Amino acid sequence: MSLLYLEIVAKICRTSKEKLKIYWKSLGKFKVYFFVLAFSFQMMYTYTGTSVKTVVNMYVNATVRLHENGGNKVKKLLVVVDMQIDFVNGSLGSKEAEAIVGNVKNKIEQCKSEGWEIVFTRDTHPVEYLQTQEGKYLPVEHCIKDTEGWEIIPELRTYVEHVIDKPTFGSTELVKYVGEENAECVELIGLCTDICVVSNALLLKANYPEMSISVDASCCAGVTVESHEAALMTMKMCQIQVRD
Repeated sequence: MSLLYLEIVAKICRTSKEKLKIYWKSLGKFKVYFFVLAFSFQMMYTYTGTSVKTVVNMYVNATVRLHENGGNKVKKLLVVVDMQIDFVNGSLGSKEAEAIVGNVKNKIEQCKSEGWEIVFTRDTHPVEYLQTQEGKYLPVEHCIKDTEGWEIIPELRTYVEHVIDKPTFGSTELVKYVGEENAECVELIGLCTDICVVSNALLLKANYPEMSISVDASCCAGVTVESHEAALMTMKMCQIQVRD
């Protein structure tokens, strides 16, 4: 990097040239990514009108993160399972489900502040639900696509960015998505502990045995208190971390 560039960046970012030199020298083989970042931010400045100060700050911060992470993107995912109207206060709602809404909201806010990606799943059934195998075992219409009960509860809608619709308890699409995102760890919360939470936790553990998979019990509720506790024990036995 030129001394002129260092002086400009140091001034705008309120840091020292010496600190920037250290980061540059330590990048080693990752310098190629540094230049890719430089090109990307130059295009942003040229075509979007983003201010020089904003672009330079983004550039330097990205470079610093690249150095600190050893060039690897560390991603943590919070999976919010089926926090839908029908499961909270709709056709299959319960007092236990209503009671965790505040905890779930706080958990999402905490994780977002720490840089986690938030992914919602949504139980999704056709109008012919009662004719399906699940419908024959559980003959209560719920989460029919495009109905009010299918929607994420109002308290959480502002946090919804990525949603995975799933036609059954466990989601193979979620498993695929987690793999594509190269997540370091995944935590699950939501409903119901003893059906969809445990199903997805076990699917993820089976597909990614070396990945950290956890469940926050304070943000989950089961069909019954007893089945909730039984599901938590099952996950513990399968080396899924259960946080209280």
